[in-house]
Amino acid sequence: MKVTITHEEVTETLEPKPSILNVFKAPPTRQAYRVYVKLELSKEESAIANNRNLWTTVVYKRQWTREAFEGIPHKYRHLARDMPSEIPVTLEQLVKGNKQRRSILNRVTSAFGGKDKKPFALVFYTPAAASSFEAQLESEILPNVKEILQANARAPKGARSFEL
Repeated sequence: MKVTITHEEVTETLEPKPSILNVFKAPPTRQAYRVYVKLELSKEESAIANNRNLWTTVVYKRQWTREAFEGIPHKYRHLARDMPSEIPVTLEQLVKGNKQRRSILNRVTSAFGGKDKKPFALVFYTPAAASSFEAQLESEILPNVKEILQANARAPKGARSFEL
């Protein structure tokens, strides 16, 4: 298993609150810190995930944060209130990356040998939170993924008997 972790600092533009006075103001912005995770499985590990159908296994659950909720446009916030408090991250997302819309540009790029997917990314709003997630990846999440793959490598065979 090979892991590549990349950090990126970006400026997000927020949607202003609906008001006639906001037409003349510049939209508010905030700093965001993206952590990209690219997980490359070996041929054996990939075969285990395919044979045992492990792609939908949840390997991490992320809590909704107040900052993430504030970034949702006002007209969609009522929908976000009904979302679960935890966002599951599956093995497929870590390995295969975020699904990207199949736009014409993506199709042309992939036809000429370009990559058609982005690595898995999570957004944080403080550098400390991004660093904390990276540490959690190294100490908890990725060892858990390795353990799941190793535990499912061989199916139990044969009969077993014992007395209690």
